[in-house]
Amino acid sequence: MRLWKKKRGGYNQTRRGNIATLKKTVISLYGGRCECCGETNHGFLTMDHINNDGSIEYEKMGWVKMYKNMYNSILTDKAYARKHYRVLCYNCNCGRERNGGMCPHNDPKFNPE
Repeated sequence: MRLWKKKRGGYNQTRRGNIATLKKTVISLYGGRCECCGETNHGFLTMDHINNDGSIEYEKMGWVKMYKNMYNSILTDKAYARKHYRVLCYNCNCGRERNGGMCPHNDPKFNPE
């Protein structure tokens, strides 16, 4: 009997739960809050590649291996991990991508105070 055929959707549901747990653990290890705006709700947080090489790493590894790599990096070499990855909320991450590497929170043209 194959374990992944046990119940309808059973294997996929377990896998999704494991991936969500891995992502939550990685985000917690890297500080658990957006480095730009301070958001702490895990539903909004993502891991950012500081050197903008996330798409290259994703193509090589896929999401799961990429998060496992982030997990192993922070446990083995914190200096390397802090130079390559950080926690940002989804808004800051997307804003940074669309604004040439600078989050709109930190760009004076979006904050005319």
